[in-house]
Amino acid sequence: MEFHQYASVLDQARRANSPQWQLAKRHGGDAPWRDFYSAARQEAERPIASRDRLLATECLWYDMRRPYYFVWPAIVSALLRTPLDDFCGEHVSFPVSTLLLQFGRNQEPDLGEEGRFNVKTMLIASIRAKGLRAFVSFSNDARLVTFMMPLPPGVPIERALESVKPGDVMLECEVRSLAKLICGIGLLHDSPELIERDVLAKDREAYKRTGDAKYIDRAIRRRGCVGWHIGKGVQKMIERGQVAVHVRRPHFATRMTGPGRTIPRLVFIPFAIVNKRRAIQMPTGYLDDEAA
Repeated sequence: MEFHQYASVLDQARRANSPQWQLAKRHGGDAPWRDFYSAARQEAERPIASRDRLLATECLWYDMRRPYYFVWPAIVSALLRTPLDDFCGEHVSFPVSTLLLQFGRNQEPDLGEEGRFNVKTMLIASIRAKGLRAFVSFSNDARLVTFMMPLPPGVPIERALESVKPGDVMLECEVRSLAKLICGIGLLHDSPELIERDVLAKDREAYKRTGDAKYIDRAIRRRGCVGWHIGKGVQKMIERGQVAVHVRRPHFATRMTGPGRTIPRLVFIPFAIVNKRRAIQMPTGYLDDEAA
């Protein structure tokens, strides 16, 4: 599956071979992006707050080696159907403070208004004591939408999402669907059965067999970035079950864990083949049956 790519401000300047990028490349040493973003933030006479936040977030993202999640479609649909009333802001966590979520081409999240927007990426940043900020890019709209998700401790996520502001571009239901999806993904941080490292194609089988970290390091050196697949295994399970008589849709369920069963956790319930025996029964009505 192909996933949408994110075009950062630095990427655009690099492709245009802009003077700002040339200057940063000459004087920026091992981290030219820092000089580039520092200069970009100082250039504007009247900085726009949303633009300045984007530049600061992208710079931090580059510092962290551009971490990303490839988000597979099966996990998206399952999370959007899952109520999050039992979870609070403190349960949402990501492996890094700034992360890019990349969605599959022609498999964009269904936000309830079909055809309005095709969300291709979301760059998210954890803001201490405030929540999450998201920068959303579309494949069918040039605008970049920014919104803030307050996640106060002790407040159920579904209630916290009520305060997310839709802005001027997206509808309220669309923004809240995206916010819910981000939070749902953040609840899966301790689910190794759903999240796997993205290593080089030639190393996948060896890494799956051994789990050796050298394959992760090799991918980082080759690509210059670090990434994970989320929901890839689920997607493959569904694809293998397409010929079943009836397949119960995969979904998430809340299970209480920890001391005294006080810590909620999202648990993935895989698909199940219903009436599997019917799929292997010999059909009737053929000539051999009539002859018998």
